[in-house]
Amino acid sequence: MKTPLGKLRLKLLEHQLKLKNTFTVEEYQEMKQSLHEIRMTFAAYEQWDLYQRATDMITILLFQHALKQNHH
Repeated sequence: MKTPLGKLRLKLLEHQLKLKNTFTVEEYQEMKQSLHEIRMTFAAYEQWDLYQRATDMITILLFQHALKQNHH
């Protein structure tokens, strides 16, 4: 998996695993930015299934962050 898409798939998997943990606001912002960049690259390669997975993860991330903010 040394191709650009392979590296992005691996990064997407890493983010997916991170979503199961708690994270700081800074980590949230970094992950959100990274997922946006990954998503745009998948779009450029017309990898729509991976684009959708990245979009879904951004949505989950936003909901988790909103729920965390409501609890504070």
